[in-house]
Amino acid sequence: MNKKISDSAREEFRFDDVVLRSDTRELWRAGQLQAIERRSFDLLLYLIRQEGRVVSKEELLQNVWGNQFVSDSVIAQSIMKVRKALGLSGRTTGPIKTIHRIGYRFIQAVEREVHPDPAAQSEGDLPAALQRVLWLNTVVPPDHGSLAWARTGLVPVAHHVMQAHRLQTVSVSPDADPVDAASFWPLARHRLEQEDVHAVVGTWLTIESAQFALTWCLAGAGEEHTRHLLGDSPAELALRAATEIALVLRLHLPQSLTATQREQYLQDLLPLVRAAEQHQLIDRAGPLLLSLADHPRCPPAIAVELAVVLARRHHAAALPQVQRLQALARRDKRPGLDTWSQQCLALYHLYGRQPALARLYATQAEAMLDDTKAENLHPRALYAAGHLRAHLGDRGHAQEHWSRLQATVASSQDPSAAACVDLARTEQLLLEGRHAIDQSPFSDLLLRARQRGQHPLAAWAQIGMGLHHACAGRFDGALEALDAAERCADQSGEWRVTLYGRWQQALLAARMGDRSRLHAYLLRLREPMFTASPLGRALAQWIEARHLALEDRWNDALALSSLTLPQLADFGLWWPEDQWLWTVQAALRVEDRTAALRTLQKAEAGPPGSSPRRAVVRLMKALLACHDRQMPVALDHVHAAQPLARDSFLAPVCQVLLVWLDLLMGQRPGLDRLDNLHHWIVQTRSGRLLHTVVREGLGLARTDSGLRSGIVVGAMAGGTALLTPLTAAEPGPATVPSQLPLPL
Repeated sequence: MNKKISDSAREEFRFDDVVLRSDTRELWRAGQLQAIERRSFDLLLYLIRQEGRVVSKEELLQNVWGNQFVSDSVIAQSIMKVRKALGLSGRTTGPIKTIHRIGYRFIQAVEREVHPDPAAQSEGDLPAALQRVLWLNTVVPPDHGSLAWARTGLVPVAHHVMQAHRLQTVSVSPDADPVDAASFWPLARHRLEQEDVHAVVGTWLTIESAQFALTWCLAGAGEEHTRHLLGDSPAELALRAATEIALVLRLHLPQSLTATQREQYLQDLLPLVRAAEQHQLIDRAGPLLLSLADHPRCPPAIAVELAVVLARRHHAAALPQVQRLQALARRDKRPGLDTWSQQCLALYHLYGRQPALARLYATQAEAMLDDTKAENLHPRALYAAGHLRAHLGDRGHAQEHWSRLQATVASSQDPSAAACVDLARTEQLLLEGRHAIDQSPFSDLLLRARQRGQHPLAAWAQIGMGLHHACAGRFDGALEALDAAERCADQSGEWRVTLYGRWQQALLAARMGDRSRLHAYLLRLREPMFTASPLGRALAQWIEARHLALEDRWNDALALSSLTLPQLADFGLWWPEDQWLWTVQAALRVEDRTAALRTLQKAEAGPPGSSPRRAVVRLMKALLACHDRQMPVALDHVHAAQPLARDSFLAPVCQVLLVWLDLLMGQRPGLDRLDNLHHWIVQTRSGRLLHTVVREGLGLARTDSGLRSGIVVGAMAGGTALLTPLTAAEPGPATVPSQLPLPL
């Protein structure tokens, strides 16, 4: 085993259920990636390479610690950490035997695989556009002398990672002047034009709130990227940055590969997909996965990942890929792959808005969930099972799956498994719809996402923070958070979070009554990447209905919303509960009480249990009672809805509706009734109208508009509001309006 090999050769060592990779410095046990410190990894690797020879402590200090001035106690500490990573506890020594007063010996039989040395490959085997990456020195704060070493010390860390991904790094002189962020892009574009390098990387290290922060910029591969990472050490951040940059570059590989290249990239594919999964960039890897999916030696994990990506997009290629999974399951007798085929079919029909078929396949997959343990995909299967149930309206079963996921991952140190838990937590928070309670859960999720470099999770968390601001009436903060989420989502390539963010931006613009902003968001929702799926088309149609309503084309708005409602209602986190209320409002606006009643019945027949759903049913009944001139009944419904609507978008709706009902019942509410609704009053069209009525002491009176013997609250005719002051000659309740303007 001591045979001389190239420094860049790829070695794998296997014993029991452990795999050790020298190139990526990974230790896998029972299919799970284990956390292990750098020195401990080097110590284990060095002992394995000695083929059972006793190694003295002095030799270990020389070859692992570089003969630094450290005591031999550090060896014992590292041995303990190695044993922990191997899953050993107590007095169990495992494969490392202590030779008293001499040293240590690795006694386990080991299988070694040496993959071809990349240095021996011809230049033609690597895409020219990915051969040379210029990595500039790290810029460090001038007032932190203790970080001076990081200026050049992080480059070797990056070089190691890039080399493992078959990318060549080119460094600059240690004495080169630092490049600030403003100067980076012009410099990078200039170097790229010279064609001596094919990508340029700049990094900036700072300290934020007792943590290290590393910002990296990449120019090349036809794109420009920027990321901001948080972590406990500069070396850790450099390692993560290099992994992400390598991943971005590798995802731009040409898709027309020669046979030699296909074999070579197949060897690298599984680590690449693991990195993509860990950083939640698996959707960006779709073209690369497609290019190799039909290879006879394509790993099953790749087949699963590709099937999931295609199913979530409701792509036509999803069904053939599922058939590949089923064939693999039969050929290799791997029932876990059959479980995934059922889950992918459920996802495909879920996003195709065929809930009955999605529920059927989800149920079949649930009966086989334990089979996925053998494929090391059990955490992801549990997350997918909960995701399916949540979107099918069965929140109870979703929570059961996510609780099992939490228990399963508690003993695992696999970053991708931990990401599944955080994704499940984010979906749970968004599904509850009580966004105003507390921002801290989303803030915590955002921090963990940034620490682990998981950009789609960061985007989901930022959307949650945006909804928190919006629910509290802080619309400027909401738009800022949603814009930040969109930028993060766009960089990750995960289309669902991008679509969800744009959907929430559009709904916020509709609630604000901002027609021009809503029109801009509608155009972005109509982009082909979204309208290619049934879900994307339905969301765009709903926003178009909201836009028609802002143009006072209520008949057209109701017709389009009635067409779209069956496709979106009860679709998990994609369906905000207050949209039921808007549909009833639209129906009453055009005097279609039958349509309003049908909407109420559909909402009542939906999945039971959630407080926002019970609140919205009460509010729908209140609007219908108001329309039927049953004001006390309407008031009772609103009072019953208030505790159920607390901390959700329905809370300000309840308060606004109570003020309108007071006006309808002949009362004169004061402006103090609107104090805690400040932003909802100032920044929504319906709120500004209500403020005018209360401030001017207006009531609701009869009008001779000729449209009906009543008043259309908030409508404008020739620029004149159809609102008149109550006079002594006209005391008492006003005629019931056809609809009440609410911030929906």
